[in-house]
Amino acid sequence: MRFIITVFSIALIFSCAEQKNTLPTLEGVWKRIGQVKFENSMPIDTIFYPKDSITNTRTGKNSPGTRYKIYGGGHSIWFTGALKKDSLGLFSIPNGNFGKTTFSFTKDSIFESFNFWHDRNDGNSWVKNMKDGEIHYKAKYIFDGNRYLQYGLRKDGTGGGELYERIGDYNINPTKLTGNWKRDYHVSVSNKKIGDTTRRDESFKSGNAAFLSFADNKRFVAYNIKYLDSLGNDIFPGRALLSDYEIRGDSLFEKIILRTDLKFTNTERVRKIDISGDVLKIFNINAEGNGRIVHFNRQSK
Repeated sequence: MRFIITVFSIALIFSCAEQKNTLPTLEGVWKRIGQVKFENSMPIDTIFYPKDSITNTRTGKNSPGTRYKIYGGGHSIWFTGALKKDSLGLFSIPNGNFGKTTFSFTKDSIFESFNFWHDRNDGNSWVKNMKDGEIHYKAKYIFDGNRYLQYGLRKDGTGGGELYERIGDYNINPTKLTGNWKRDYHVSVSNKKIGDTTRRDESFKSGNAAFLSFADNKRFVAYNIKYLDSLGNDIFPGRALLSDYEIRGDSLFEKIILRTDLKFTNTERVRKIDISGDVLKIFNINAEGNGRIVHFNRQSK
């Protein structure tokens, strides 16, 4: 069922947005909960998504999925975990997507530059034309503490916006992991013995990258790698996920909330970690002593 109501206390929000001289607390973890329609440069209706669903703006139909986003320390990861219909009309085909960006914002605008993204985006003309370090995306926003709306308008004042609700804090009650971490390299482990060190080309548009953003109790992961089959085709499109986390001793305990492919939701896992200054090591090693130790460098707190 689709519910359309007047956007949340919209007159009050516009009034507050105009009066504030300081920047809002936009940093945090956000879940998309709906979309907003604009006419005459004003929001007129809000469509709230049904639980764990996304509404198509063109058809008005719902499909399984959720979008999450983190803003913190100048870095952002957004991703959608979703499914689309197969030939039998069943929602069973993964349809997720993600982007890793750096961002800045004023009291009414957001500016983002893409660092890397899901391979599904590569066919888009705007991605092909992107250059490293440029501002690739900008939007207006309205902030209301635990909700915010980012939107864009056409010249005639019509348009739409994405409505988000805060589900987690960033650097309010930080852990020693709160902040942003970029993959540096990994060390292979076989039968509990240290093996080779592997570094990849992770330059802009290389197709390789990995990044962690830890909020105060939630972790975002975005990563991609060129994984070629025998014909030279890249068969791994990239993946992003969100999890609840806590640190117990030298271990990271997680409960996965959502992945881009909607698999392993609510899966729990435990891994050893080591933090030394601005270096984080995550031990992805199984009971037989095989796996890898991934090294990350802190980018910001």
